[in-house]
Amino acid sequence: MKELQAVDHVAWAIFQKYEAGNDHFYNILKDKIVMEEVIRHHLW
Repeated sequence: MKELQAVDHVAWAIFQKYEAGNDHFYNILKDKIVMEEVIRHHLW
């Protein structure tokens, strides 16, 4: 279960960066991210 919590935290940190403009937690993790690609699709 701890693995799921870790993945949830990473996803939340990335979400916060792009959706809320808060990169505090992302900056803690950014050196561990090997590749990052943002794909935006506006379906509405």
